[in-house]
Amino acid sequence: MSRNKKLQTKRNKAQKRNRRKAEHRRNRTHTCGKCRACCYVFPLPGKPQHCWCSHSAANGCGCYESRPTLCREYKCGYLIDAFCPPSWRPDLCGIVISRSKSFRGHPVLALVEYRAGAFGTIAGQNVIQGMNNNAILVLYPFDNTGPLFSYKHTGLILTEAGQRELQNWVLTTVQENGIKNWAEPFNFGTASADVSATELQSA
Repeated sequence: MSRNKKLQTKRNKAQKRNRRKAEHRRNRTHTCGKCRACCYVFPLPGKPQHCWCSHSAANGCGCYESRPTLCREYKCGYLIDAFCPPSWRPDLCGIVISRSKSFRGHPVLALVEYRAGAFGTIAGQNVIQGMNNNAILVLYPFDNTGPLFSYKHTGLILTEAGQRELQNWVLTTVQENGIKNWAEPFNFGTASADVSATELQSA
């Protein structure tokens, strides 16, 4: 067999392998499993940010089947996006991904640190680079020094005025959702007015 035929055979095998992997990713479904990062990261009535929910257990939510509406409706980016590898599960990579609206046609994602320093780890950098290819990222560090913006891989070019517009857009979106804490992702606040401490306690 000539060298060209050998190379072509290798290419064909690689293409088939990549197609199988892509099909596997498309059909992959994610579950919370033992992850309970959102039970810790987000503030709720009667529960401050970065504090465990009273229903949180070692193997997940202790009231998962009867959990409050707010918790039931929330899905992090890992659960929504089948293309996220298993290593991006929030409790493993240390980052919770949340979706929001779009800015200038680009989707905006909120990335919240579940563990301090997660953005600087190899796993954290993989998440940031992987998500930044198609979306504008708003990063919320564990110590609430954010938000930080990342959009360099999206192809979006912003002048100084454009950067201010993006910051104001995020601030406006947060205020519209009734969110008081920067570290709370955008779409988590829309239903927060519908849940009460009573509902959480009775779950």
